[in-house]
Amino acid sequence: MKTKSFISNIFSISLIILFISCSNDDSSFDGNPETQQSLVKADAALIALGKNTLRDSLSLDLVIPENDYGLSNTEPLLLFPFYKSAEAESKTWLPVPNVQIEKNLKTYYSRSNGLTLVLHAEKFDSSMPYGNNLKFKELNIIAVRPSKISGLTRNELDVRDYNQMIDYLDLKQ
Repeated sequence: MKTKSFISNIFSISLIILFISCSNDDSSFDGNPETQQSLVKADAALIALGKNTLRDSLSLDLVIPENDYGLSNTEPLLLFPFYKSAEAESKTWLPVPNVQIEKNLKTYYSRSNGLTLVLHAEKFDSSMPYGNNLKFKELNIIAVRPSKISGLTRNELDVRDYNQMIDYLDLKQ
């Protein structure tokens, strides 16, 4: 009888340890529209999220404010995340997805529905979580109506070039 009780206690403790070790320590953004700065145009919006930290994954609930253009949170929009690293006062906008072999880092994103976007960081050479903080000096998302950029070639618009996207979509702040 003591053996069953002992095994039951060990099993219970193991489950507790498992849940604690697998707890979601991912970063998250509160999705509060007051912490987002947005510039909305007819076919696109620039959502500036400021400083953030990504550790393995970062969930973003984006909000497009009411506007005169009819651009809304419910329509299907293409999302293009860009960030400036907080390291060494970088001035370069990096697109997501990207790969930084020297840091053994790859970043990419996934979407569930609407304007919910999840950024992911993994080790470059595997699908293991990156495990380190990736600090963003600035994190911006460009949301675009697909019709605005459909049919364009990369020579006309490189969607991985932040400045080119801002110029083409007239989203200068």
